[in-house]
Amino acid sequence: MEKEKIVAILEAARFAPSGHNDQPWKFVLVRNKETLGRLALASDDQNFVAEADSVICCCATTTNYLLQNEIQGYSLDLATSIAFMMLQATDLELGSCWIGAFNETKVKKLLRIPDQVKVISLLTVGYAHYVPPPTARKEMSEVVAAENYNEPCQWG
Repeated sequence: MEKEKIVAILEAARFAPSGHNDQPWKFVLVRNKETLGRLALASDDQNFVAEADSVICCCATTTNYLLQNEIQGYSLDLATSIAFMMLQATDLELGSCWIGAFNETKVKKLLRIPDQVKVISLLTVGYAHYVPPPTARKEMSEVVAAENYNEPCQWG
């Protein structure tokens, strides 16, 4: 994969919005085939991790910020940055897949990530071997309400 495309994807993460613009993240780009193979082992033997052109390890550097609704702020911030990277990858005609099934201890040891940093996700990026068919989605009326939780939305 071209360097320019990787840079564009990482820039999308860097410019993603975050609470208070804290940018509580660090991204570890992995392209070494041996390291990718070890990441696959740390990811429940998901072989496509080893086959990816690149894996971006998405880390939260600040994990002590609790929102008023008692949700950890870093989880929203990192999810947003990951979504921005995936959208950028799609725009560049690349495939991507976020991975939440991994052994954090193994990933941290492999990539020398400090104890106080939380690994949120691994993101595979590269040219897709195939494009899967679209998955079934719920109807708009099942996932969107108007004005209150129980009022169906008539817009779709």
